[in-house]
Amino acid sequence: MKIFALLLTVLLTFSGCSSMESEGGAQRTEVIGNVTAEQLLAREPGADIFQWEGLVYLNAEEIEWVQEEELEPGDLVGTIQQVYEQNRPFVDGMATVLPEGTEIYESKPHLGPILLAKKGDTFIKYLALIEG
Repeated sequence: MKIFALLLTVLLTFSGCSSMESEGGAQRTEVIGNVTAEQLLAREPGADIFQWEGLVYLNAEEIEWVQEEELEPGDLVGTIQQVYEQNRPFVDGMATVLPEGTEIYESKPHLGPILLAKKGDTFIKYLALIEG
């Protein structure tokens, strides 16, 4: 439940648009993008995340609707290349909890932004944090 609350907080905080007035009184809209790993870790330092192709994926073990999905591993998309160390930039292939060499798979059926991390004989579901 804690992860769900965190996910909801992050999505509500970083989603949507803010309206600002520019010179001349005209309004402009500033779109806020997807949450970054650094932003998420500033709010939840112990978060189990990894970054893949510019998206941050959060361990979805406590997100009920994701766990209810019957998913199998699809194609191997890559492996975790490095473990995050504080005060370093968070880059693709980096994880906070998953060790180097962890295999990352697409989900089958493909249900949007869910990837599977292989841990022993099991697969852990990770959900991308996408704005909008």
